[in-house]
Amino acid sequence: MNHTFNLGSYRRKAFRNKNYSNSSFKDMTFTLCTFVNCDFTGAEFHSNCLFNHCTFKNCKFDRCTAVGSLSFCGSTFKRVTFQCANLNYARLCHTICRNTDFSKANFTNAIIASIDWRNTKLNDVVGLNFGLLNATCNPANPTCGI
Repeated sequence: MNHTFNLGSYRRKAFRNKNYSNSSFKDMTFTLCTFVNCDFTGAEFHSNCLFNHCTFKNCKFDRCTAVGSLSFCGSTFKRVTFQCANLNYARLCHTICRNTDFSKANFTNAIIASIDWRNTKLNDVVGLNFGLLNATCNPANPTCGI
């Protein structure tokens, strides 16, 4: 692992051109943050990692792994890749995905609701249950517990 990030909380912070590849995140909370040109390739997200109402532009989450609770509720992805990502138990609720690539991602046991998938690649994904897409989340609950 490159770096380990534990027990941190950030609000309204901008992260630009950061390399988090092969890093480990544990019990981190990001609220209303912006990530531009950040690389999370091969990163591991342990315990509770929350990205609530964040914006991601030109970022990579390829081959990342969710080990525990990973939440992107209320977030926006623009030109982001999640190729071969293991998104078990991840939560994507009230999320906007524009030109996002989830090719070969594993969504087994993920909670997915109210997603705007416009121009998004879902080639060869595993475990994506389209029956969940019509579920609703309480916007007052950023962890999107259905």
